[in-house]
This record gives sequence, C-alpha cells and structure tokens, in this order.
Amino acid sequence: MRPQPPKPPRVDFPKPHTSDTLTVIPMARVGVSAKAQKPAAPSAPPQPPAPTIVPIKTVLWISGYAALLATTKLMLEAEGFEVHAASDFLQVQSACNEDRFQLAIVDHTLAPKIKRAIAAVIREKRPSTYILEL
Repeated sequence: MRPQPPKPPRVDFPKPHTSDTLTVIPMARVGVSAKAQKPAAPSAPPQPPAPTIVPIKTVLWISGYAALLATTKLMLEAEGFEVHAASDFLQVQSACNEDRFQLAIVDHTLAPKIKRAIAAVIREKRPSTYILEL
C-alpha cells in the first residue's frame, strides 16, 4: 500500500459578517489561525487634490467641414453654450483676438500640423483656455 501524503494544515476562517448588500469573509493565512493574526495598521494612501471645476459657457468650435461645423454648433447651442465657429486658421486667429471663449474644441480630422498651429495661437493669446480634440 502506498503511504498517504500528509494533510495540509488546517485553516480556521472566521464566520462571515453579513449586511444587506455585501457578505464579507475575512481571509486567514494558510497554517495560521485567524485568531492569531494581528490586524494591519490602517494606512490610507495619499489623496490627490480635488479637481477644479470650471463652468464652461463659451466655446470655440474649429472644423474644416462646413456641414460638421454647422451641425455641431447647433447641437452645442441647444445644450446652452455660446458657440463661436471657425473653419480655418485665419478665423481662429480672429476669434482669439475678438471673442471670449473658455474652451476650444478642435475637430480630430484636421491635419496634425494645423492642430499644432491652432493650439500654439490659442496658448499664446489665451493661456487659460482649455483645448479639446474631438
């Protein structure tokens, strides 16, 4: 007859604590009684600072497609935003000089070179303006 392998050490798990929505079963290390375990000292990870929420009311929408420019402008205005639309680089420069906007939304279909130039102009003339690419 073959000898039987040794039995693994017994693990004593505490009984689960039940609440209305969640059952919590504390874990025990193998071979150590749950009663013998010492609870770890609570150490909360550092919390990042809360983000600053800026209410956006005016938007500069930049797209090279006239149909997309018009429909997105209507959609944003329907949501309560004041929208200034620009379809080329010169209109963006003009809007930066004249209009007050808190957010610039750049169409993702514009060439990367044009998007970088637009971002540079906005950053130069309105450094506190947020730029979003959609």
